[in-house]
Amino acid sequence: MKFIYHSITIFALIYTCFSIQQLQFVQDDEALCLDGTRGSYFFEQGSDDGANKYLVFFEGGGWIQGDTYDLMLQYAYDRLSTSLGSSKFTPQTTQMTGIFSRNKAFNPTFYNWNTIHINYCDGTGHQGYAKNPLIYKDTKIYIRGEKIFKSIFNQFYDRLSKTELLLVSGCSAGGLATFSWIQYIRDNLPQQVKVIAAPDSGVFLDLKPVDSSVPASDRRQKQYHKVANVEVDPPNSQCVLYNQDEKWRCHFAQYLVRYINVPLFFVQSLYDAASIPNILKIYSAGDLTLTKCNSNERKLIEQQRDLVLLTVDGKVDYDRNSGAFTPACLEHCFLNKDLFNSPSWQIPYGSGMTIERALSLWVQGQNIDHNHADRIQWPNNSGKFKIVKKNNQQYNYNFYKIIFQMKFINRSITIFALYYTCFSIQQLQFVQDEEALCLDGTLGSYYFEQGTDDGTNKYLIFFEGGGWIQGDTYDLMIQFAYDRLSSTLGSSKFNNQTIQMTGIFSRNKAFNPTFYNWNTIHINYCDGTGHQGYIQKFTQEEKIFKSIFNQFYDRLQKAELLLVSGCSAGGLAAFSWIQYIRDNLPQQIKIIAAPDSGIFLDLKPIDSSVRASERRQKQYFKVANVEVDPPNSQCVLYNQDEKWRCHFAQYLVRYINVPIFFVQSLYDSMAIVKILKIYSTDDLTLNNCNSNERKFIEQQRDLLLLTVDGKVDYDKNSGAFTSIPFGSGMTLERALSLWIQGENIDHNHADRIQWPNNQGCSNIK
Repeated sequence: MKFIYHSITIFALIYTCFSIQQLQFVQDDEALCLDGTRGSYFFEQGSDDGANKYLVFFEGGGWIQGDTYDLMLQYAYDRLSTSLGSSKFTPQTTQMTGIFSRNKAFNPTFYNWNTIHINYCDGTGHQGYAKNPLIYKDTKIYIRGEKIFKSIFNQFYDRLSKTELLLVSGCSAGGLATFSWIQYIRDNLPQQVKVIAAPDSGVFLDLKPVDSSVPASDRRQKQYHKVANVEVDPPNSQCVLYNQDEKWRCHFAQYLVRYINVPLFFVQSLYDAASIPNILKIYSAGDLTLTKCNSNERKLIEQQRDLVLLTVDGKVDYDRNSGAFTPACLEHCFLNKDLFNSPSWQIPYGSGMTIERALSLWVQGQNIDHNHADRIQWPNNSGKFKIVKKNNQQYNYNFYKIIFQMKFINRSITIFALYYTCFSIQQLQFVQDEEALCLDGTLGSYYFEQGTDDGTNKYLIFFEGGGWIQGDTYDLMIQFAYDRLSSTLGSSKFNNQTIQMTGIFSRNKAFNPTFYNWNTIHINYCDGTGHQGYIQKFTQEEKIFKSIFNQFYDRLQKAELLLVSGCSAGGLAAFSWIQYIRDNLPQQIKIIAAPDSGIFLDLKPIDSSVRASERRQKQYFKVANVEVDPPNSQCVLYNQDEKWRCHFAQYLVRYINVPIFFVQSLYDSMAIVKILKIYSTDDLTLNNCNSNERKFIEQQRDLLLLTVDGKVDYDKNSGAFTSIPFGSGMTLERALSLWIQGENIDHNHADRIQWPNNQGCSNIK
């Protein structure tokens, strides 16, 4: 970032050959722009070695918005006379540059790819649907963004399903559309197709503006969500599943990225020139500098910068196949402009690492650090900055912050962190019992991978997580179950034939020295009642587990060592089933458990409404445990009048006579939101919590410690990892491995210092 640069450069004007794209209309006659004209796209055929590679690009252009419903309709009405609301104003051909350029010298990687440029005319972010048009000033206004995209996707499906490589991108509102649709695209194309995404300037944060008025989300995302997402949900089904009461959050990249299992390459200014006026309502940076901003404005802009970095680093540190180009100068949108390969935009300056080169090296899979982030604040980065290379301690600090969830408000989905891994490739298998059914009636399933060498006689059984069916009423719970039928959480129809797994499943011995060659059985979760329960007409998950257990029984009864684990709802399932497994296998087999993030406490929320147990465990207990009891028979025996308590780890552990290694954050981010109903920890800190919220969170922490210590102090063969012993080398992998190997050390790795004073958290702002 040598200059605060915005205009088209002389370099680009001389060397760029424009792409000439032809206008095409969608085939679905219900896929309409705001004014009722058909949606459209520009397409250009690839050639040579790009003939089987595709770029799908979502055009940007803001969203319909307004402080009131009528103002939003006025905003939509005003777009009818532009290409952002009608195909009537879209030209038959268009000249495009940047990543669309056909000049090999300027655009050496993408110059000959097939390109599909999806024109933006729906106003609600290339998504949403309303069957009936809105009426404003006697004019019909159609909400059909989802129809437009799906029509184009279906039209090209045969070609895309055979492609070698698909890159999905978009700028601004199109960048956000990339975040929104990429998981849908990945899930609906064959696994052999390499699908990746490069959202450009699509990270718009959910922040309050400088004048402390309502957040932009109240004027924009929440408003158009009310009209665009009544009949259809936002595109990312996992995000919707975990945000049932706040589905509008699925229109924000900061909340979406955790539900995207696709490599991302972020192209994002840390000082986004559109966000500063439109999100923060700061209007003094129109010259693309911050020199006219006062101290309060600068403070808010720097807070936005830090949260953008946190969002980007969170994905890139978590998924080493992801990358980023995040300059610290003011700009908005890069890939469809000539600055895509401008020498004025390099990180660090003088390195030759332009946006084009950084993106190309990432697409090609070059073995380098792909997180090109300018971490020096404006204006000190100008022309002189160097990328701050993190030493090992600094890198581990950021890595633990995002993945391990122990010292920070964060949540892992695997039993230990993902970093420099070789993936495990597991094969899908179906249960043999024809009564062992998912919610939709398909057979339950699991993934299995054979062990080798000294791991041939060792087994890991892992219960997949994914919440529970729930609702304040029986009907709402049934609706929740119904909604899961169209996902892997309710049906085996959506499971891939093979799946790549990492963490404790990794086959990389250097990364995973203890478990890399074990037999692994990953039990897929498709019932909604915690891998247990049975009723003939509803859920048969107990049948699924027992079918798998019986199928492997002959092998398990000869095993040397069996570790039972699972994450979230799967972590609770590990607590539920471990005693049954112990009781039904020969005593000479060493059986142990390592539940991950499975302690959900029976607490009242901060608003003093009904406990989570009333909406969740007690509700699904009414349908899942009428004909069968919860799995732990001793718990059931001593809780005859309150058997639902056997769905809580805090009550269960006293009835488990098996060594347990707890993997649990003392500030579990899921529990803070879902149990306590505290929604001010999205930045993965407690900084925004008021004193009452902090009090509730600390009470939860104390009860978690009490639950863990109660078991570990009573049973010296048990252990725990509820901390990050920063700088000690005691990673989660090492702590769990030493426990399994029976090393004579204290295995209760608990951080007893409250956040943020615990070691390693002192730098959190």
